[in-house]
Amino acid sequence: FSWFERASMARAAGWICSGKTVEACLRNRSGYDRPHLLIPLGVDVDAFKPDRTAGQRAREKLGWHNEGPPVIGFIGRFVPAKGLHLLTQALDQVHEPFRALFLGSGELDGELRRWGQKHGDRVRVAYVPHDEVPAYVNAMDLLCAPSQTTAAWREQFGRMIVEALACAIPVIGSDSGEIPSVLGDAGLVVAERDVAGWARAIERLLSSSEQRNELGRSGLERAHARYAWPTIAR
Repeated sequence: FSWFERASMARAAGWICSGKTVEACLRNRSGYDRPHLLIPLGVDVDAFKPDRTAGQRAREKLGWHNEGPPVIGFIGRFVPAKGLHLLTQALDQVHEPFRALFLGSGELDGELRRWGQKHGDRVRVAYVPHDEVPAYVNAMDLLCAPSQTTAAWREQFGRMIVEALACAIPVIGSDSGEIPSVLGDAGLVVAERDVAGWARAIERLLSSSEQRNELGRSGLERAHARYAWPTIAR
């Protein structure tokens, strides 16, 4: 990889990156002393958009009534670095009524399902094709992105975050890697290992539909202003 990187940069007039943390990592690296531009990853705002009707249908497929408590969502790989252990610990401390929807797959699938059994009908673990994800995002009332920095990895962007923003779904994210920059002031950021802080942030949004709506509006504006593909293209 190092040879490939050196050979590529020797031929490059410049370089682009998707986030501030990647920029900070590369700008002083050998071979990167040339013009560069930060261009974030994008989201298809024609596919990911507010659609509560689609969300209601998705809830019905999950066997949930629409008039139940708010749905907390997670989308991604079921691996330790994505923060599932922290999220489940935090949810165990939440006293407000909630339902939880985990979309994805991975090595923690069995462990996650066993944890969900403790909460009975309040938890769903599912995998759906990506073209069905927008409907299930709209089935959520808030999304959690609790990524955890490891010795070999930190969150470089968080595509599920901009997908939720584009659907006007409020987001709580950890301070791992690029997440705070992606969210800006359109979501809540909690220290990545602060279980009690996560529980408080989740309860804060569960108990206030007004704040969820306010963050949802801010997120939708941010998604269109920064992450819509026409904006990325320009």
